[in-house]
Amino acid sequence: MPLIRFLGPGLLLDRDGNPVTVRSRKLLALLAYLMTEQQVAHSRSQLLALFWPDATTADAQNNLRVSLNRLRKIPQEIAVDESEYGELLLVDRFTVQAQPAWAELTDFNQFNQLLESTRRHDHVSRGQCAECQARLQQAVQLYQGEFLAGLGLAECTDYEEWLFMQRERLRVLLLEAYQDLGDYAESTGDLTAARGFSQRQLELDSLREPAYRQQMRILAAQGDRSGALLLFERCRTVLSDELGLDPEPETLALHMQILNAEMPARADATDAPVSAPRHNLSQPLTPFIGREEEVEALQERLANPTYRLLSIVGPGGIGKSRLAQQVAAQQLNSFRDGVYFVALAQTPTAESIPLAIVETMQLAFGASDKSPAEQMFEMIGRKQILLVLDNFEHLMDGVDLLMQLLQKAPEVVLLITSRERLNLQAEDLFELHGLAVPASHTEPTAAHFAAIRLFTDRAHRLDKHFKLTSAQLPQVVQICQLVEGFPLAIELAATWIRDLDCADIVAELVDGLARLETTARDVDPQHRSLRSVFNASWKLLSLQERTVLARLAIFRGGFTLDAAHAVAQATPALLSGLRNKSLLRHAGARRYDMHALVHQFAAEVLANDAAEATLVRDAHSQYFLTLLAEQAVALDTRAAGAASALIQPEWENAVMAWQQAVAQREAPRLQNALDGLYRFCDLRGLYGEAQTLLESALVCFETPLTALTDASMAMDVRAQSLLCCRLLTALISTAECRGEFERSQKLAQKALALATVLDSKEDIIKISLGQAKAFELDDRYSQGLALAEKLLAMAEAEGLELQAG
Repeated sequence: MPLIRFLGPGLLLDRDGNPVTVRSRKLLALLAYLMTEQQVAHSRSQLLALFWPDATTADAQNNLRVSLNRLRKIPQEIAVDESEYGELLLVDRFTVQAQPAWAELTDFNQFNQLLESTRRHDHVSRGQCAECQARLQQAVQLYQGEFLAGLGLAECTDYEEWLFMQRERLRVLLLEAYQDLGDYAESTGDLTAARGFSQRQLELDSLREPAYRQQMRILAAQGDRSGALLLFERCRTVLSDELGLDPEPETLALHMQILNAEMPARADATDAPVSAPRHNLSQPLTPFIGREEEVEALQERLANPTYRLLSIVGPGGIGKSRLAQQVAAQQLNSFRDGVYFVALAQTPTAESIPLAIVETMQLAFGASDKSPAEQMFEMIGRKQILLVLDNFEHLMDGVDLLMQLLQKAPEVVLLITSRERLNLQAEDLFELHGLAVPASHTEPTAAHFAAIRLFTDRAHRLDKHFKLTSAQLPQVVQICQLVEGFPLAIELAATWIRDLDCADIVAELVDGLARLETTARDVDPQHRSLRSVFNASWKLLSLQERTVLARLAIFRGGFTLDAAHAVAQATPALLSGLRNKSLLRHAGARRYDMHALVHQFAAEVLANDAAEATLVRDAHSQYFLTLLAEQAVALDTRAAGAASALIQPEWENAVMAWQQAVAQREAPRLQNALDGLYRFCDLRGLYGEAQTLLESALVCFETPLTALTDASMAMDVRAQSLLCCRLLTALISTAECRGEFERSQKLAQKALALATVLDSKEDIIKISLGQAKAFELDDRYSQGLALAEKLLAMAEAEGLELQAG
């Protein structure tokens, strides 16, 4: 029994099942947020922005401190032994995180784990697996109502947005669970249960047509024909009123069957074939691992006659062809005239596509004045077939031919694999990404992730002594993480198992992914190395696309449209084209990134042009240091949360930009970015990183005091020395925040001496003000007060303003 319940009104129970009072709605909301987002540590500034956005910083910090103290008492209140689960909260000066072990006590976590176990279970369809049905039943029983029902906080807009997204995600998961439960109940003849599950779907989503269809079938099967027809009218009215749409063709067809008193079959029922199905699919020589969700989604689409052009799109080596073959093999009884896999890799032009299709089907063109395309249309125009057109990316001129084929052959279904999307409205796109990889080897089910299972299977085939032990699991997880679950890379890495242990394979991959290759004879030559895969994609790009892709490799951790335009001169159209060719990925609103493999090869291309690389690095440095400079003021106001959130995804790029400016001795650029850099690090508690970056610049520009005489001090030397003075000032604050007070005093003496030589009153005052605060921290209040008063007088004399406090 979960003691902490978020599915419904938030509720805490003690070991005896008695409710435990939580003092406030906001306290319960904070607990729910921390426990449902327990996989990461949350900065205090983030929590302040979420739960006290309109409070002053001091009030918000006090509210958070009080709330955390109250939350720490919850284990005692619900009678949970912390020796078993650890402390509820992991709190330090900068971050707060719920202890992951405590998630076991929440209905939220149990619900998600039950559903996740059904996705990873080795079955053809979750909706037809008895074992998974039991887990789904447990999951839906946990769902006692909307997530945190009645626990909205109108004044906290960011929290409200998070709450909405969580509720919607959970609602979709619940709908899918009810649908699978209903399908299973219907298939086993338990029509009463099936009707109940479909009704629950409609209560959650009144526009869900599959649920209407299931209820209509059940009512008809139970002899309630008028009830089924009445339900159809309700469906049509709701769709018209809410969306202005007619029911789907499948719903209309079912309505006609019931209207004509024909007993409707289940939507997924198929007739047994009269004879052995026709196909040219070869028997796979290795097991198909993973992709359960993709297989299920494709099967669902292929069962729906309104979807006739499906495309599986992804980079070379991601597993498109193997997935298409797996799906096609499960469709042999669904297409009267056969299933055919048409290999197009060696087809030179779009004009040759008809010949490739006809030869694959073991047909032949006759003597005719008609074109090959017209003859093909006549040959297969009345056939019910599934054509898998593999490796279509170099034949984009043939897209019009595909549309003609679909128009002239109404029962032909096309399943395309390509590195580039077809860019058609009729296209039902399935973007393929890497196999599932565990975030950590410590996850209880880490060994069951698809990427891990693939490596284990391929390695064991080459070395029968290899077994996935607990000692090897961390390295295998790291291998799969380094290649981001990329199937071809995993298989190539596994070929090293006879000569290297897993730790050595990790070391090789860290040095460079380009080394991955195999000499196996039964591997397609284009897939024998990652370099050959990338080169094949590179050849399909225009000169402009190649230039932009290479420039984009300068980014770390992704990039926005604005950054891509400023640094790489990339237009939205070019970025869209590269994404369509599976070389870029969407990483959020107006944001892109690259797969690690694509990034490495593109970076090699950029590095091979030294002049181009220098220009791109400079543009990159200019852009991100300007970003820091522009956010500096906001980072010191109540808008700090928003400014910090803007910089956070760009932090890797900002660090690289700073390092580039140091290497090129760009003092003005560093000077402008300094405040933004330090204030961001201060907000995020990144004092170690701040110290490293600041010291690297200081070493670059530091000049001995004896060299800074009035006569010899050129303008650029003075500017560099002022930068050093301000770097030292930032380092003083960094040392104080790390508790290194002795070091901060030494830095202050050094900075003050430099500011005095430069006669920079502003810097002298700022540095001395830091010393006054240090006196206060050391309980020397009178000295601190005296120095502060002296500094105030000096500032007034110079016309400078001192910050309050």
